Amino acid sequence: MAVDESSSPPDVMTLYSWPSAFNLPSLDPFCLSLITYLTLCARGSPHWQIQPSSTPQLSPNGAFPMLLAGAEPIAGTSNILAFLKKRDGADLDTHLTESQRAQATALICLIEENLNNALLYTWWLESENFVKSTRPKFSKALGFISRYYVPNQLREKARFRLKGTRTIESDGKEVPEVYLEARDIYKELAKMLGDKPFFFGDRPTSLDAVAYGHLALHTYPSLANVQLFTMLSFEFPTLVDFVKRIQTKLDVEANDKLNLPISQGPVNESMLAWMIKDPKAILYSAWRQVQDNVTHMWHGDGGQKTKEERKELIYNTAMVIGGIVFFVGYAFASGIIQISHDTHHDHDDDDDDEEYYEDDEA
Repeated sequence: MAVDESSSPPDVMTLYSWPSAFNLPSLDPFCLSLITYLTLCARGSPHWQIQPSSTPQLSPNGAFPMLLAGAEPIAGTSNILAFLKKRDGADLDTHLTESQRAQATALICLIEENLNNALLYTWWLESENFVKSTRPKFSKALGFISRYYVPNQLREKARFRLKGTRTIESDGKEVPEVYLEARDIYKELAKMLGDKPFFFGDRPTSLDAVAYGHLALHTYPSLANVQLFTMLSFEFPTLVDFVKRIQTKLDVEANDKLNLPISQGPVNESMLAWMIKDPKAILYSAWRQVQDNVTHMWHGDGGQKTKEERKELIYNTAMVIGGIVFFVGYAFASGIIQISHDTHHDHDDDDDDEEYYEDDEA
């Protein structure tokens, strides 16, 4: 007897994403873009879910978002969007012309490059934001272990990415170059949007999903330094209205912005997998945060630390050291790390070193 395929439950797609924060489903603009895209496509369908995680090392490219829709994981926003567009009913761009698709692709590239750079700068390189806003928000959203080292790890990545950033005089003020580049993208998006509800008319597209994913985090006002929010609110109010319009649509499609299909599995389930796979990486990252805190205790970021900032760094350092002690104790107790009691040395030191590095490469 033939099987009625229509009655067979479809495969569930799982989107691995950074956890929620800032009253949004994810604290990452790329993850938020895909959550928005899937929500607009699925219209409440139960056939996809979000798996919050703070271990991007699980992904093939070492970054989230990552989509599991079969045996092989798909990493990277563009790759995931390309995959989704091949599925029935999951292409938001079917009504666009080839010229419009090319225009959307170009703008998405600019958003993911320039607007992301501006967000990284305001979150991680603006010291006041990092101490008073970004790190506390991320620490609250992350798991017990990852909160001790992930914020510092992300800050180091942002510093490396933006190490050539200059400050440029604009309207009599010294402004980071990335903010001026962001303003150019705001102008382009505002011009294209005009008085339309979405960038290409009455229906949302992949451009709308990606633009919302980034702009929603730019319009978050509760930061110590609100330069991006101020720029958007006063100079480009139509983009702020666009963010609100997409949010309203997501609330309608998903019933509630926090009532998304979030996996009930523990957030730190993936963290345990990474602990087993590479405990040295966690210890190294945590120790780097201790070193970074000590280095910046008095003269970090080119200026004298205030009493409040020093207290924050001392507290954070103590918490990180406590986390290291906890992790080492847990690792020994669970057998993740073991001490060898073998007193026989069949190889000389050079052979042991060579074998160690071969194991690492393997």
